[in-house]
Amino acid sequence: MLPNDKFIFPDATVIKPSPSLQTRIGAAPSCNGKTFCEQVSDYPSSFVRDAIKNDRSLQNYANVDSVGILVCKILGKNISHLNLNFILEQIVYPKTAQNANKQWLYVLNVANFTQGVRIETCMQEDQGCNIIGGFAEGYVTTCKQKYIHRQLAAIVDGAVSHELFRFPASCCCHVQFVGTSTRMRIGKTSNAQDKPDDINAN
Repeated sequence: MLPNDKFIFPDATVIKPSPSLQTRIGAAPSCNGKTFCEQVSDYPSSFVRDAIKNDRSLQNYANVDSVGILVCKILGKNISHLNLNFILEQIVYPKTAQNANKQWLYVLNVANFTQGVRIETCMQEDQGCNIIGGFAEGYVTTCKQKYIHRQLAAIVDGAVSHELFRFPASCCCHVQFVGTSTRMRIGKTSNAQDKPDDINAN
């Protein structure tokens, strides 16, 4: 080993492109309102195929999630998430995505190397949850989008590396107590004879 040699660790850069390929890889485009894009222009397919061809160990990172039924537990009861919110559950194959540092990068996704991620998107975010019978009086429900970080093979500074990316993972029902005026002073009007603690407890 020469004094100027560098150690290469498993999680470090997998493969570096040739100078001609590196000059063709520009900045990864973003998608407004999303954390990933499935369709992008000028995707560096040549570099991706070349990287996979020269390093077979990359095949260990090819993976496609499966779609299943999840069950949420609310107030001690198991309720299918399909009863709570209007959701879109699907497998996506991102070509670019936003990593944990909010940087947009190209993700490796070609015909012979796919990284499919299961996502669950709120179709009516910030609206009321679809719960049969509803909650007790004084409570308000709201659909909220939740996210998770997934590790994917991507292009970082002209080389293949493994990065954490942010994807919509679930649509949860947020419950908040806002109080109610119907439980206080029902059928009464305010006057000087009312006592401060005159509250109808029914």
